[in-house]
Amino acid sequence: MSDPVEYYNFKTSLIPNRFVAYFINDVCGNHLKEIAALDRRTLLVVDIMRDIFMGVVEVGPNQYALNPVDGIGMLDDVTPETMSNEILGKILRRDNFRTIHPIRDADEYFELWCVHMKKFCDFLLQNFDHVVIPENYFAEKTLELHDGHSLDVERALAVNAVAKRMYKWLRENTEIPIASIDNDKIFTGSDVPWGGPSTTHIIEETYALYCQEVDRIVLKRETHDPRYMERAAFKRAHEHAHEQKLKVRAEKRIQELQTELESLKAGVADAENKFQECLNGLQEEQKARQQLEDQHQQLAKARDTIARLKEEVRRPIGYHLKKRLARATRPLRHPLMARG
Repeated sequence: MSDPVEYYNFKTSLIPNRFVAYFINDVCGNHLKEIAALDRRTLLVVDIMRDIFMGVVEVGPNQYALNPVDGIGMLDDVTPETMSNEILGKILRRDNFRTIHPIRDADEYFELWCVHMKKFCDFLLQNFDHVVIPENYFAEKTLELHDGHSLDVERALAVNAVAKRMYKWLRENTEIPIASIDNDKIFTGSDVPWGGPSTTHIIEETYALYCQEVDRIVLKRETHDPRYMERAAFKRAHEHAHEQKLKVRAEKRIQELQTELESLKAGVADAENKFQECLNGLQEEQKARQQLEDQHQQLAKARDTIARLKEEVRRPIGYHLKKRLARATRPLRHPLMARG
């Protein structure tokens, strides 16, 4: 039914290999083959919202695959450098190709989807005993913890409008049961599988409600109070959200205290520098005072030395003067008198 893989020229693209494999599986119908290989007693829960944010590209007559150009900015490694309409044209080996998007080309996409979904539903009902489709939607809100986080609500509303048409058609045109929950129980958050907050990722408690509804449909009986699990699940969700909120507040307060601590450390370091400057100044002052005291002592010593020297100078002069005066005043004797 499908063109051979060699027909597509992926060598002209930098698109990741795993996306190449996904594209090839779409073209060759490998996803359907994998489902057909399952045991008919398998419970199939079919999520029609998978990849609904991406359109399709016509790769051949009545043959479509996900449009990789729509994955730019949504899928890892799919960027304007790795994928574009020009690159896709080289892959498909043609200049003109038809693309259909579920939002931009809503009516055309919905008509095409109905044709192929009818075939798919008939295939499922013929090959499996239990098939359920959950009435899933993109999350338009978060738990109270995440108020203020930006969600692309406009995009979610646009996708959900398309999805509502699809679920209405499924109810009217197929026998596959639909597992529905209240839309106001569809939340996202930061602590969700595959990361969030995100319009495409919902909290585990919402998944649990879908599981409860699938269980009710398959078993065809109520196994417990249908509202008990819902109340318990969302009680846990809100308690967890409150705990997370307290955790976020605590982390924020810790960050604030760490900032204050760093500021205090800087202030202490500045005070220590100023204290060291003062201490250095005090030491310089003490050193200067010691030098001044030493100079005073040296000056006193110099004065004592000068006084002593002056005394020593005066002492010999007085002695000689006295000696001379004594000689001058001594009486004269005749030599003969001295003999006698």
